Amino acid sequence: MLSQAKSLLLAAIIAVFIYEYTSSEPSRFEFDLKHVDNDQRDRLFVFLDENKDKQLCKTEFKQLFSSLFYSSAEKTSHLVDEDIGVEMLDLIFLHKDKPIDKNRFDEVWDEWIYKILKPKSALIVVDMQNDFIAGSMPVPNATKIVKPINDLMAHFETVVVTIDYHPWDHCSFIESVHNPAIDRPINDYFGKTRDTLIIGDRVNYTVHPNITQVLWKTHCVQGTPGADLYAGIHTKQVNDLVRVNKGMYSDIDSYSAFEDVGGLHKTILNEELIKRNITNIYLTGVLYEFCVGMTALDGLRYNYSTAFIEDAVHALTPALAEKMLERLRQHSASIITTENVDHMVTGYDRRPQMGYILARRVFGEQ
Repeated sequence: MLSQAKSLLLAAIIAVFIYEYTSSEPSRFEFDLKHVDNDQRDRLFVFLDENKDKQLCKTEFKQLFSSLFYSSAEKTSHLVDEDIGVEMLDLIFLHKDKPIDKNRFDEVWDEWIYKILKPKSALIVVDMQNDFIAGSMPVPNATKIVKPINDLMAHFETVVVTIDYHPWDHCSFIESVHNPAIDRPINDYFGKTRDTLIIGDRVNYTVHPNITQVLWKTHCVQGTPGADLYAGIHTKQVNDLVRVNKGMYSDIDSYSAFEDVGGLHKTILNEELIKRNITNIYLTGVLYEFCVGMTALDGLRYNYSTAFIEDAVHALTPALAEKMLERLRQHSASIITTENVDHMVTGYDRRPQMGYILARRVFGEQ
């Protein structure tokens, strides 16, 4: 009986120890976002350098995550996915098993930590055009995201509006397929014939045999009112407005605002963001599962920290939107709502996914 009592007592002590260890909040460095300067940088280094050897091993540096990836509104640290955490450390530590010295830490501060605390952000409003709101290809209930988009613009110095801007004979138009004056051979009809093709069907054109094209009704033709930005989108409030045209080549489509579906033609979007030192992009507009989603995925591929504002994006097909959402999560997009935006663009809500993509951007080619 005595032995059993000792065992129970020991088990209780171990349980208390485990609880105390696992539930205790790691010590945090309190960032002062009004004075993000070299003095704060140096104090952070001292804070992280637990053994005072004037260098940081990965374990010491990792303590930073609970302070850096933090929400002031929620007063809590964001959970850092283990794989993302490991990859961020590998990107920052040039030599896998060697600590970093103060000089390297200063570089990391300038190129990564500072940019997380003081992000440069742009809002991207995708394809909010007359034809998609009330024209030839209206998206049901798309007007419900007009007010959220207008409200969001107040949080951004730079706003990008993307414009589907097709030539009259564009390869995505069902009317082009049935127009005998347009000579565009088709390799694959996916079980149909040219005469039986309808909106929503797919084809592979001979000019790009490895690219599958979905057929839509004629929309957003260059020089027509349908291609114009919807008048309800109030861009006059914007200090720095950038217009990006896409889909301008007859023989290939473009969902993403960065480039066409084959990667053959780039738009001006990337160079305009680079000019402005933008690292973070926020996505809104139509359609969730096509142009907005593909712009977000390309943004991530171009190593822009990307936030997808779900209540300022509209879907046509919920099942396809769900698949797009899964792809976005797999590629480390931050899935947020409009209420998160103000704290994120001002640095008071710092998401691990955004930090990870930035680390990939600034340290990935070292």
